[in-house]
Amino acid sequence: MPIGSGMSCPVLTGVGVGTTVFVWIDAAIFLARFQGYQNGVALFLVNGVLLRVPCSQIRAIFT
Repeated sequence: MPIGSGMSCPVLTGVGVGTTVFVWIDAAIFLARFQGYQNGVALFLVNGVLLRVPCSQIRAIFT
């Protein structure tokens, strides 16, 4: 779900806020809780730290 306004993030279609997912970006895969997106940037919570990832860098999401 979007937070505020901005572009959507097609790779996150169907993933709800609060869902725990595996995120694949470049050479890394990590477990995170999806927090939403804003202006083409996806927001993930990883070990209590908010991680901002441009949607264009996300290769895949595994639920």
